[in-house]
Amino acid sequence: MGSNAIKETVFDAGPLIHLFEIDGFNLLNLFGSIYITEEVNQETSWIKKPNNIVKKINLNKKSKDFSKALILDYDVDLGEATAIALAKQANISLFFTDDLLAREISKQFGLEPHGTIAIITRCYKVNMISKDKTIDYLKKLKEKSSLFITSDIINDIIRNL
Repeated sequence: MGSNAIKETVFDAGPLIHLFEIDGFNLLNLFGSIYITEEVNQETSWIKKPNNIVKKINLNKKSKDFSKALILDYDVDLGEATAIALAKQANISLFFTDDLLAREISKQFGLEPHGTIAIITRCYKVNMISKDKTIDYLKKLKEKSSLFITSDIINDIIRNL
């Protein structure tokens, strides 16, 4: 973990899946520890995650109840609900998700949501990857990942690097 690394964060499945799809797991070195729930672990069971960085944490009863309430009250998916609950349980404000609804909900509970694009651009800003590699990852995100993103958004991000 470099001096620019983010010490700890909580992820839902989206960023793990999208980074895997673009061969971007090396970008996870931006983080000291990434915490995920059992539900997120199951959702990404087909991905070999770097276990020195990605760590599964169990929800306590209160957090399980909170995640159920999130599902009922906001119609958010199980993985996102448990990840939000874990962030609250562990008192970690930084939350990574590519799900728009989960971002909106997490903000209501004092979390700071970001997505896969933020991971890629942050790695560039802290000189973990070159500008060319950053552009390559962003283009792969549009072309090879399951993340829905428009070419206009990718082009705007590249222009602003």
